[in-house]
Amino acid sequence: MNEFVNIITHLEEDLAGIHIGRATPAMVENIMVEAYNTTSPLQQLAAITAPGAQLLLIQPWDHSIIKEVEKALRTTGRDLNPVVDGTTLRINLPALTQEKRQEFAKQAKALGEQAHVAVKRQREELMQTFKQQKNDKQLSEDAFFSEQKKLQRQVDECNALIEKKVTAKEQALLQL
Repeated sequence: MNEFVNIITHLEEDLAGIHIGRATPAMVENIMVEAYNTTSPLQQLAAITAPGAQLLLIQPWDHSIIKEVEKALRTTGRDLNPVVDGTTLRINLPALTQEKRQEFAKQAKALGEQAHVAVKRQREELMQTFKQQKNDKQLSEDAFFSEQKKLQRQVDECNALIEKKVTAKEQALLQL
């Protein structure tokens, strides 16, 4: 399953960024901020806390980049509206409407589909490697079929894990 760990990790990070009614630092920590002539994740530039269920506080370690952080938060497409309060940014998250919950559930499902596509792409790459090794006589016919079977088992396990994670996120979102 080592080949698919990065896909699952990426999916988990993306799903964590979806708002489920309670503020968590994971919602914003991977937002990319352009500062110091480079692009970095917000978690590398600021302390992010959730002191309340509907509030995120972001305190950049270097106060001179507060405008860059604000701009990055506004342009993420996540309907975040940060308010600059001196050296801190506050994000008040409104309670989710049923419509918004359904929209986020669709977004979670789309992320799951992207992960399935990535698994399929990874499977195809590995299959090409196995075929090349078989053609180069590095793998016997039996070893080729054994590797193929093992790979398919890993793909099935990975797809099941993706479904489990997406379903859990959808249930959390649609729960009132």
